[in-house]
Amino acid sequence: MSDHTPVPWEARKNMVPHIEDDSMVWDGDFIIWEDDNPIACVNCCDGIGEEQAEMNANLMAASIEMREALESALDSLEFASSELEALKAIPPLDEEILRERIRKADAILAKARGKADGE
Repeated sequence: MSDHTPVPWEARKNMVPHIEDDSMVWDGDFIIWEDDNPIACVNCCDGIGEEQAEMNANLMAASIEMREALESALDSLEFASSELEALKAIPPLDEEILRERIRKADAILAKARGKADGE
């Protein structure tokens, strides 16, 4: 059994009504989705504002992928520190593999920042 809902997660804006000063106002909450399943909500009606709610939702949506990337980086660093001599004997990474890893890291960070790839 997984320790969390499978990724990828996506933050989407959801307009919701609420009462403010005796009148109905529409505000945007941000729902974190896994496919068509809502898994979390960031409510901007709690005084944090829509911009901050959106950034919080984007961080939540990218959190599992960031954790996985950090765990992978930590594994690599631990290996490098314990096996430095053996690491020197390994041929350099293929340039295309390295570029793909950089592209993936950039895409995950862009998702966490609420930006599309390349923005």
